[in-house]
Amino acid sequence: MRNTLVVLSVLWAVACSAPVPLCESSSECSGVTKCINGTCQDPSGCIAESPANYCLRLSKTCGPVAAEDNCGGARVEECGSCTAPLMCIVGQCAQCVPESDAALCSRLSLECGPTSATDNCGALRTLNCGNCESSKLCGGGGQPNLCGALCARERG
Repeated sequence: MRNTLVVLSVLWAVACSAPVPLCESSSECSGVTKCINGTCQDPSGCIAESPANYCLRLSKTCGPVAAEDNCGGARVEECGSCTAPLMCIVGQCAQCVPESDAALCSRLSLECGPTSATDNCGALRTLNCGNCESSKLCGGGGQPNLCGALCARERG
């Protein structure tokens, strides 16, 4: 009878205890608990994963990767590099797709005229960023590759 009461007490304690909260990051946990393996837990006994396992768990193959480790702590690890012509794009080795001339000019805030610039894939390109509307001049106002006002002629 006593063994039955002990088993029933343990079952009741397990069934009636609060469920362990599920989480994706430690910001979802309260107090000192951290998000460890998908649940909010006390991190005091947690052993941090190796850099290789950190990168593998996050499915990252290159570049510096900042995220929570398996113990819920903030961490940055170098997850490797890529072999040319591949580039590291958001933690994955991938073929870089060069931006268009218009996108490159826009990213560099260039409005007009010829220029040389390095694109998003690291290639030096020579391009033309277009023309200004008729009331403006490329380089007007002394700013190269920007549309500016035409100079007013001196009046006599």
